[in-house]
Amino acid sequence: MRHIDTLATARRLEQSGLPTEQARAVSEAIADAVREAQPDLSNLVTKADLIATKEELQGEIVSLKEWIKEFARAENQQTRAELRADLRTQMVWYFVMLVGLFGAAQAWARFFPPR
Repeated sequence: MRHIDTLATARRLEQSGLPTEQARAVSEAIADAVREAQPDLSNLVTKADLIATKEELQGEIVSLKEWIKEFARAENQQTRAELRADLRTQMVWYFVMLVGLFGAAQAWARFFPPR
């Protein structure tokens, strides 16, 4: 924050012909205006803050990638298990249908022998 040397400013104004009281008042008014015009820098982020935040975010990204890989791996294993179970069920039904068709063919052949 910039500071105004009010005493030096008042002396310069006095040397230019302003009365002492007026010179002091003007220099104080200028100092007040400069103070009020200064931006509030207390909330500015430093380079160290940015680096710390970057490192924190990079760590979180790595953790998230690992979680996604583990989740995908688990989902893949679950899907494969479900597919295996569905395949077994379908194979059993195909076998049952094949046995049924074979039995129907034998019954047909028995009741309607070829001539």
